[in-house]
Amino acid sequence: MFAVINKDAGEMVATTIRTIFAQPNPDAVRTRLETVADMLGGQFPKVKAVLLERRHLSEASMAGLYPATQAGTELTTALPEIPTCTA
Repeated sequence: MFAVINKDAGEMVATTIRTIFAQPNPDAVRTRLETVADMLGGQFPKVKAVLLERRHLSEASMAGLYPATQAGTELTTALPEIPTCTA
């Protein structure tokens, strides 16, 4: 995905994508994914397409990030590392 992003924008895009997984619950993750896809889609349409195409992977990973616990429990799982483009 990062092959379509120039080096100067790579860190901004990676940081923006990381915000998807920094949400407090699965519904917020889904909403943020849609928001990020739309936000990046204007400048990086291929990034938007990949995010939306792989949405099911994000939803599957939420099962590990949000185990069945009481409401109000804070997220303590480390965020995934997203590589940046170095080209």
